[in-house]
Amino acid sequence: MIIAIYYAGELVWRDRDRKMHEIIDSTPLPNWAYMVPKTIAVSGVLFASLLISILAAILIQLSLGFTAINLPQYILWYALPLAVDMMILAILAVFVQALSPNKYIGWGIMVLYVVATITLSSIGFEHPLYLYGDTPNALYSDLNGNEVNGAAGWWMRLYWGCIALVLAVIAHFLWRRGTEVSLMPRLRQMPRRMLSSAGGVMAVALLAAISSGAFVYYNTNILNEYTTQDQQEKLLADYEKKYLKYETLKQPSFTDFKMKIDIYPETLRMKASGTAGIVNDTGAPVKELHVRFQDSNVQIDEVDIPDAKLTMNDELLKYRIYQLNKPMAEGERRTISFKTSREQKGFKASSNDTRLVKNGTFLNNQEFAPQLGMNRNGLLSDRQKRREHDLPAELRMAKLEDQSARERNYVGDVDWVTSDITVSTSKDQMPIAPGDKYLTK
Repeated sequence: MIIAIYYAGELVWRDRDRKMHEIIDSTPLPNWAYMVPKTIAVSGVLFASLLISILAAILIQLSLGFTAINLPQYILWYALPLAVDMMILAILAVFVQALSPNKYIGWGIMVLYVVATITLSSIGFEHPLYLYGDTPNALYSDLNGNEVNGAAGWWMRLYWGCIALVLAVIAHFLWRRGTEVSLMPRLRQMPRRMLSSAGGVMAVALLAAISSGAFVYYNTNILNEYTTQDQQEKLLADYEKKYLKYETLKQPSFTDFKMKIDIYPETLRMKASGTAGIVNDTGAPVKELHVRFQDSNVQIDEVDIPDAKLTMNDELLKYRIYQLNKPMAEGERRTISFKTSREQKGFKASSNDTRLVKNGTFLNNQEFAPQLGMNRNGLLSDRQKRREHDLPAELRMAKLEDQSARERNYVGDVDWVTSDITVSTSKDQMPIAPGDKYLTK
């Protein structure tokens, strides 16, 4: 960013700084002949820094004895996407300098842009559709390639690339010629200049930006629920305020799980169904069961507890309370059956699923199986954020000698029996027997 800001100012104002602008501006060249080379020059300097960093990384690898250098990964995973990002940044820097009355004000505006990229997301303005040049970082690996965040990143580059092209055309219309430095005379001439081939380019770029932006919005806000960091923190605070009071409520322990899991790697979808055995080892009758699911990505399709009535169902926070028609006696065993699913639809504005992927899926049972009772796992821990939500500054752990706390956090000896796992692709279904190992491709 610093390189783009500095060199854009130097290049755009170089002719005026050297008192050569009247001679150069009197030539019959169109405005884009001045603006485009300067933009390419700034982009070239930024791209050169990428190539230097690649060379440095390769030299470090070789010095450590690693010789299996994979240049296509360096180019496709690193240089190419960042080169597009650098071009988008360079256009913004040149655009600002083209409109500013002097390069120092242009530098100041770009410094404000740098500060905004850091601060806006921290105050709730974090959607990539209005943070200029914001693209999610793809999580590259040999196992997954660029499946995680890769598509989202290129859609955002298309969107911001079109916006940058619109800015470049506007800079062409408003390029400073001759001795006049004020912006208003150039703005008055802009409508006339838009009736040209450059105006057609801007119209096409604007249409492409609207179309790609609508597609991004459809994925991030329609197919998926968009929540800011502040909203997520508020959900955690509400969760604690509502349900931490049940932390000391004694609940039965799990004895065994039997599950059937279907994984669909190509569509990033899974289904799980199963039964969970529970036993009342609390030393007293249990009148109600508190069932919760702690992963926000899981979809609760069905929970069946025989001889029980659902008295509270918090769908947002995934917390349920069941009133038992007949209290569960000490030592009594019962069975909970459940069906859950999980699916990544399109792509999100942030935090795309890294657990359920096309290759290398790794799911934990707590991400789709029910839990009994309330505990403190996953609650807000930052002292300042807790104060902002009217919570105690610290949520201290129980004392070491607190035996009741140990009993609350002990889940018993659970027997996990996975009766059937199927990995389904578009071509076939492959059942996996216990003990087998399988890598989805």
